[in-house]
Formats: sequence, structure tokens, C-alpha cells
Amino acid sequence: MANSAPLTERRYVAPFVLITSLFFLWAFGVNLNDILIPRFKNAFALSDFQSLIAEYKKYHEKIWPEITWSIKNSGIEDMEIYCLGTRMFMIMEVNEGFFF
Repeated sequence: MANSAPLTERRYVAPFVLITSLFFLWAFGVNLNDILIPRFKNAFALSDFQSLIAEYKKYHEKIWPEITWSIKNSGIEDMEIYCLGTRMFMIMEVNEGFFF
């Protein structure tokens, strides 16, 4: 029987092992991200009327204690709302008891 060629040359083994290991480490970290830092993101389109956007911002400057209690009771630990023009972005950090 003739000499068969090796499956891969020896010089490619180390880079192959390194890249394969890094890929699995990256995938492991990405999958843990959802478990360790659960965040829910949402984007909203607001009306283009500047007066309504200003009214929305003024209305939400000080929230009622009942709203804060309701937010905390639903499992939301932290909430951030950003407004850029007519787009509003909401990011919520939640615990395992979160429900909508």
C-alpha cells in the first residue's frame, strides 16, 4: 500500500486547535451573557410633534411611588430610557422573576 498523506500537516495543528478552542470559548461566553445579565431592549417611535415629546419628558421626570413599586415588583431591577429625536430606547435589567 502506498504512503497515504496525513490528514493535516503538522504545522497547521496548533493554529487549528487554537482557533477551535477560541470559538468554543467565545460561544460559551455569549451564551452565559443571557443568563448572567438578562436585559430586555425595546425601541419606540414617538410622535413627530415636539410639544408632545416635551410633554412626555416632563411627565416622566418624577414618577409616582406606585409606579416605582410596580416596576420593582414585576422583576425589573434597573430601567434606562433614552430619547434621540423621535426614537425612544428602553433597556431593562431584570431578575428571574420578571414578567410582562
